[in-house]
Amino acid sequence: MKTASTITLLCFLCLVQLFAACASNTAENANAGLPEQAVNQSSENSNKIGDTVESLKTIIPLPFEPEETVWREESVKVSNAENKPVPVNNKKLTAVLRFTAEDADKMASQAETHKPPTHAQIQTEDWFPAELIAQSELSGDETLKGMYYAANDFMQPPYTEGQIIRIENSNYFILELSAR
Repeated sequence: MKTASTITLLCFLCLVQLFAACASNTAENANAGLPEQAVNQSSENSNKIGDTVESLKTIIPLPFEPEETVWREESVKVSNAENKPVPVNNKKLTAVLRFTAEDADKMASQAETHKPPTHAQIQTEDWFPAELIAQSELSGDETLKGMYYAANDFMQPPYTEGQIIRIENSNYFILELSAR
């Protein structure tokens, strides 16, 4: 009788250990192929990447219909001087928009009515379209040059601050909005 209880207990412990191993293996497989930084960042920040105009329209208004879009929405937790999380989340939306030549000119003209443009320089990110990454590599300093405009036509709560940059010699715009 004592032997049967011991065997049952050992079988139960083996099953518990097996289930625990499967659960940790599933978590490792879910993060497989991702750089360690991306895995750590995803647990700290809520990042959302999209590539359809329709999904972007659910977040912000678009005064003109882009031909192509890719965007990234981030929710970054802020820390204070003691490196303790602050209860407020800052949200950031970055979108790369490509318009027709006609709409790109209209977009720049409309944005110029809010504030005169100024010269801009922006670093590319690895999720930007290949054409923009190639253009930044040609510049030699891995940046894109363009003109900053006010992004008033794209703002809608929670996004109440921002700018839009028209990349020179292209119909691409990079929209940067933030919520505080």
